Amino acid sequence: MGNKSAREAETMGDLMVSQAEMVMNSKHLGWSHLDFSVYNGVPPQKLCCPAAGKHRILIHKSPAPVRVTEQDGSQRCTGWVKSGDTYLLPAGTAFTFCPEDTFSFMWLELTPDFLRQTAAQSGSFPAGSEKLSQEIRFRDPKLLQIGSWLADELHGNPGGAQFADSLANILAIHLLRHYAENSPKQVLAPEHLTHFQFADVFDYMNAHLDRDISLSELAQAANVSPPHLVRLFKRSTGFSPHQYLIHLRVQRAKDYLIRGKHSLSEIAALTGFADQSHFSRHFKRIVGCTPKAFLNQLTF
Repeated sequence: MGNKSAREAETMGDLMVSQAEMVMNSKHLGWSHLDFSVYNGVPPQKLCCPAAGKHRILIHKSPAPVRVTEQDGSQRCTGWVKSGDTYLLPAGTAFTFCPEDTFSFMWLELTPDFLRQTAAQSGSFPAGSEKLSQEIRFRDPKLLQIGSWLADELHGNPGGAQFADSLANILAIHLLRHYAENSPKQVLAPEHLTHFQFADVFDYMNAHLDRDISLSELAQAANVSPPHLVRLFKRSTGFSPHQYLIHLRVQRAKDYLIRGKHSLSEIAALTGFADQSHFSRHFKRIVGCTPKAFLNQLTF
């Protein structure tokens, strides 16, 4: 526990991350069934999760939303994650996570063998239950609670290895019940956009930033009804579709400003704002300064 060098951070299990300001981990505590780490204040970088023999869980813990680009095989999308958003990466899964701001997260690893043993001992799960489904940017209060309890152990609470092992068993049962590929799942209305639905909406927004985009167009891109899109989008990103679209337009406007090839009125038109005043008002609200002040900072 405590500060570690970048080289030490890079060797933390199956996660490739460097320059962590503080890394706490369970390796010195003698826990039998899982490895658990907490990364705080990691600067923007590519977070690589190569294919490995363990199941991995990442729980985002930054206090403010962070914009990230995610790469899952050939599928790539950009979005916002907020504290509590979770990624479940089954054994054999490769994934890349590129945040654009300082971020913090919890990282859990456990083996398919441990899941298999837990399933056999319970007698309630079929063979092959250790095969988990991949889940991206979802919210699970029970996983978050287990992670919080494990983090407490890293901070020196007196539960010891026996308590950590009991949490590992609770975690395994929860994963077997809700995320095993062959487990019977109760059919419920989805509570967030799928990874692919969000990618489709994000791509549609980016392709049409220079014009008005209706809610019905975005809903059609996600293959859901407009009211359903608003609810799922808000739960998935913390923003309404309109708010998220404004953020994308401002981000695109910043790119144009940095290139220095267009006037402010041209940038307003290229990014879908009604006029330069409309553009400047939203830019200042999101960035904290006017487009002119942003330009002055670039040339300072």
